[in-house]
Amino acid sequence: MTKKEVLALLKENKDERGIKAMEKVGVKSFGLGMTKLKALAKKIGTNHELALQIWEEQYPDTKILATLIADPKQVTRNELEKWAMEPQSWIISHSMCNNLMPQVPYLIDMAEDWAQSPNHNLRRCGYLCMAEIAKDNTNLPDEYFHSYLDMIERDIAGEENLVKDAMNNALIAIGSHSKSLNRKALPIAEKIGKVEVDYGDNSCEALDAVKHLTTPKLIEKLGVII
Repeated sequence: MTKKEVLALLKENKDERGIKAMEKVGVKSFGLGMTKLKALAKKIGTNHELALQIWEEQYPDTKILATLIADPKQVTRNELEKWAMEPQSWIISHSMCNNLMPQVPYLIDMAEDWAQSPNHNLRRCGYLCMAEIAKDNTNLPDEYFHSYLDMIERDIAGEENLVKDAMNNALIAIGSHSKSLNRKALPIAEKIGKVEVDYGDNSCEALDAVKHLTTPKLIEKLGVII
């Protein structure tokens, strides 16, 4: 599939309601949500060269789609950092960290570097990636995550808006990883309290970490005694 064909496919599937919502914040788009974009990505298939081409189009839809069809074995650090720094919409970097980064061979190295970056966009991606590591990696010892829980506890109150969101997500993921990490993460979540994040002109709200770390399903799974 060519870039021209991808743009035609997006136009064919455009959503007028989504278009109007994005117009309110001054962004030109095809108005497509993540579910639809994932379906289109599955239809297109992995194509790294095409991903690089459609990224250059100034639509959030094409940039998100690029993160969905990029080849994790071919993507470079420079490409990932460029995508992580994209200012157009936080959803773009969120898609990259959730859908592409978990498959990148050097995920852990990138997450560690980004989490300590002076740039808030990279820090946000670092903690989003750390959340993915906590969800999927069973080889790391629990102690690996301790320093990140400590940094979240120490820094989240004074962090940039969307870094708070990423730290909150990482706190939940790490605290859901094991019994011992749940015991360390829960008091931190209680101390921090409900995290307030401004997601712009929509109804999104930050996840309630305490609520997520104490769900009956998780408690039973981890064998935690409350």
